[in-house]
Amino acid sequence: MDSKIRAKIGIVVISDERPAIHSQDEQHNRDYLYKIKQVLEARAEEAGDNLEFIVEDRIINSMGLAVAAAKRMRAEDVAGV
Repeated sequence: MDSKIRAKIGIVVISDERPAIHSQDEQHNRDYLYKIKQVLEARAEEAGDNLEFIVEDRIINSMGLAVAAAKRMRAEDVAGV
C-alpha cells in the first residue's frame, strides 16, 4: 500500500442557467464529465501521479449549486477544481 498522501482534484461541470438550455445539454454534460474523469485517471496512473479525482455529480447551473459544490469540495479536502 502506498503511504503517499493523494492530492484530490475536483471536477465540476458548469452549465447554462437558462432552464431550456440546461435541460437540453444536461445528459451530454454528465456523460462527458465521467469521460473526462476516466481520461484523467488513466493519465495520472500512467505518469505515476498520486491523484484522486472527485466529481461533483450535479451539473452546476445556479449560484446555489455552485456554493453547495464548493462546500462539498472543501469538506472533502480537494486541493483544486
